[in-house]
Amino acid sequence: MTACNNCRREISNRSWFCDFCGSERPDCLQCGTGLRFHECPSCSAAPEAPCENCGTRVTGDVRECPHCGYDAGGAYEEKANSWSHSKLAVIGGGTLLLLAVTQMLVSIGSGFFPPGIFQTGFRLMTWFFGLLGVGAWLLIGGSFSVISDSWGSHRASQAERATAADIERAEKAHQSEEYREQLRRERERKRREQEKRKEQRSKDFVQCPDCGKLVYMTVEGEVTNVKTDSQSGALSGLGNAIDTIGADNTKDCPRCGSTVMIESEVV
Repeated sequence: MTACNNCRREISNRSWFCDFCGSERPDCLQCGTGLRFHECPSCSAAPEAPCENCGTRVTGDVRECPHCGYDAGGAYEEKANSWSHSKLAVIGGGTLLLLAVTQMLVSIGSGFFPPGIFQTGFRLMTWFFGLLGVGAWLLIGGSFSVISDSWGSHRASQAERATAADIERAEKAHQSEEYREQLRRERERKRREQEKRKEQRSKDFVQCPDCGKLVYMTVEGEVTNVKTDSQSGALSGLGNAIDTIGADNTKDCPRCGSTVMIESEVV
């Protein structure tokens, strides 16, 4: 028997999925080798799951559904190709634009100088700075190209690993009612806890122990103790202070500069 990676319960030797939480088994049902991208690297066995498009059961190692023709990796390949095309368009278009602007400046500016050394000098100087700008643009384009190639390779690898089988849907289908109820209870517990913390969060003035100045802080629950960094020696003196987004555990006193630290308790 194999233990589930999610709930640690034993998975039957006749099933690709855990009968309790529905998670895919970590090893091959046929030879026991660890699965890689929903497929056994040794014997090529794979679990079955509904097609993401038509719902017909297909094995997890196929990228294209044999029933409806849905290609799971097509979208990733399309995005990888679009990044490659956009890279060439941006770098090439920017280079041509800079050269065109440089030529336009040379043509317009040359009319302000009489033929001779000054006109030639202006043209050379303009082309120098124009080509300098082109070089800088190509340098920026090279950096963009590296990022684009990296992103394209990532999308290509996603396309290679893609499968038409909706493994997540199959996992949900194998979840037991007990596990679903457990998830519902956990979500409800977290929701109630967040509401309780929100109800007990309030704006209040806390007196600085060093100078007596009132410091305006967001307090969650009831304040049980107030300290400063000079009294505790370090911020670790907070003890059991609640670390919650939106609540202040520490705040600097505007008068003496001491760090006021509170300990609070949610009741």
